[in-house]
Amino acid sequence: MKKVEEVKKISKTITEGEVVEITGHLLESENNLGRSLVVDLDAPKSSNIRQVDHRTIQFIIFRNVKYTLGRKAPGTEELPLKYDSKTPKWTGSKLSAGNWFSSS
Repeated sequence: MKKVEEVKKISKTITEGEVVEITGHLLESENNLGRSLVVDLDAPKSSNIRQVDHRTIQFIIFRNVKYTLGRKAPGTEELPLKYDSKTPKWTGSKLSAGNWFSSS
């Protein structure tokens, strides 16, 4: 009986996966299966290709704009739901000589 329970637990872990935050670059999207291949920029180069199921995505931040399914994702209350072009992208008081930043 214990073996059956252990097998069920392992299979549930494999099928459900885990919640992960990925900073990545989209390689290709396959609409038929609802999955995308993404390069995880924070992972080691030897194992940085991830397959993401579109149904499990909670939110995406693209060019400082957060896209959700119409609700706030937990833990991201400080991020705006819509980009406001009137607010600056950075504060000038934090810039100093020797610091560099990108406008992209």
